[in-house]
Amino acid sequence: MKKYILFIVCALLLIGGESCDDLLDTKPKLEVSEDIALGDYSSLSAVMMSCYDVLQNTSYYGRDFMVIADMLADNLELANINSGRFQGHESNDEGDHVNIWGQAYSIISRCNNVLAAIDNLEDATDTEKSKLKGQALFMRAFAYFDLLRVYSREPNYVVNEFDLACPLVLQPFSFDDSEVYPKRNSVNEVYTQVEKDLGDAILLLNNEESFPYFPSKIAAKALKARVLLYQEKWIEAASLADEVIEESPVILAAAGSYIDAFKQGVESLFEMPYAIDESLSHNSLQSIFMETETTRTGYGDVIPTEGLLEELTEDGDRITMFRPALKGNQDVMYITKYNGYGGSYGVDNIALIRLSEVYLISAEAHAEYNQSGSAEKARMVLNTLRANRNLSTVDPALEGRELVEFILKERRLELAFEGHRFFDLKRKGNDILKNDQDDNLDWDDYRVVAKIPTTEIDVNTSLVQNPGY
Repeated sequence: MKKYILFIVCALLLIGGESCDDLLDTKPKLEVSEDIALGDYSSLSAVMMSCYDVLQNTSYYGRDFMVIADMLADNLELANINSGRFQGHESNDEGDHVNIWGQAYSIISRCNNVLAAIDNLEDATDTEKSKLKGQALFMRAFAYFDLLRVYSREPNYVVNEFDLACPLVLQPFSFDDSEVYPKRNSVNEVYTQVEKDLGDAILLLNNEESFPYFPSKIAAKALKARVLLYQEKWIEAASLADEVIEESPVILAAAGSYIDAFKQGVESLFEMPYAIDESLSHNSLQSIFMETETTRTGYGDVIPTEGLLEELTEDGDRITMFRPALKGNQDVMYITKYNGYGGSYGVDNIALIRLSEVYLISAEAHAEYNQSGSAEKARMVLNTLRANRNLSTVDPALEGRELVEFILKERRLELAFEGHRFFDLKRKGNDILKNDQDDNLDWDDYRVVAKIPTTEIDVNTSLVQNPGY
C-alpha cells in the first residue's frame, strides 16, 4: 500500500498547538499503527468516532463555520458592544475567512486510515465493515466538499482560469516513507472524488443505526444532492433531492413549530450531538448569538443585519428565531436557533443537513432546469415548505429568473445562521452587498476564496497559494 507524508500541518495532529518545527520532529498523533488498525474493530471504530469530535470544535461546526459563513455575507454583523471576535470578518478583511484546512484534513486522514484497514479486519462482520466503510466515505466527502467551498471557486465560476482546489489524498500516510508533498488538484477532480465517495457510501449505509447522529444512506443522498447543486447539475440534483424527500424518515417541522427543528432536531438528516460534558460554554453558538435573559451569560456579539430582518416581511414562523433585547443602548435581535436546548449552557445538537434544505435544493434545481413543468414542480415544493412555516403560497405566475431569486431568498431566511449564506452567494456568482457599502465585495474579488494557511505553504512547497494573497 502506498503511503504519503501529508505535510498539511494540523491534518497530522489532533488539532493541537504544535509548531512547524515540532511537526517535523514528531510523528502525528492520529497516525494509526498497522497492528492496531488492521486487527481491531473497536480501535478502528474509535478512529472513526474521532472524526465527529473534530466537527464539534469551536473552529469548525461548533461555532466558527456557522458564524463566519453568514458574517462574510450579508446576514450577520457585530453589535455595537462586542468582545472583538469576528471584526475582520464583518468587513471581509484580507485573511479573515473560514479556516478549516487543518480540521478537514484531520478528518480525511482518519478516514483514509479506516478505509485502508477495514477489509483486513478479522473480528468484524461484513455488516460492521460496511457501516464503518460507509461512514468513512461519507465523512471524507463531507470534509473535501467543505475544502472546495472555502479554498476554491465553483466549476462554473472560475476566475482567470485558476481552477486549483486542494490536494486529493486518498491513502494513509507514514513518516517511514520518502517525503511526498501533494499538489493541489483541480476543482473538477475533487468534485468527481466527492461524488464517487458519496455514491459508494449510499450503497453501504442504512437509515437505522443511530440516525441522525451518524452518516446514513439518506444523509449521503442529501449531501450528494447539495454537491450536485453546487456544480449546477440541475437534473441530477432535482432527481436526487426529490428521492430524499420521498424516502426521508423525518418530515418537516409542522406549522407553528419552526424552532422545534433546532430544539428537538425533528428535521435533521445529519446532526452533531453534544453531551452536557461537551459544552463549548462561552465559545458556543449560543454564547456568540445571545445573552441569556436572566443571568446575562454570553456575549451576544453577533446579530442579524437590517437587510436580513427587512426580508422577513411576512408573519411566518421564522420570526420566532429572534428575541428582541437591549444590548447597552442598542436595540438588537438575539438569535435563538441555538438556545442551550441540550439542557445546559452552550449545549445544542447542531443540524448539519436538514430536510428543509433538501426541499430548497429540489426547488432551485427544478427552477434552474427551466423545462416544461419544472417551474410548476419548483413552486409545488416551495409551497409545501412554506405551508409548514405559516407562509402564503407562491405566486403561480412566478417562473424563470424571478423564481430562482425567490428561492434564493427562501434559502437565506430558512437556513440563516446554519453556514450557507456566503457559499450560496459565491456559488451563484453574486456580489456580496453589505450594510456598509465600503465593505461590498465583487463576486470575483480574490477575498471571496480563503487564503491557504501560511504554515501549510511554508512546509509543503508544492502548494500554490490562492491568487491575491
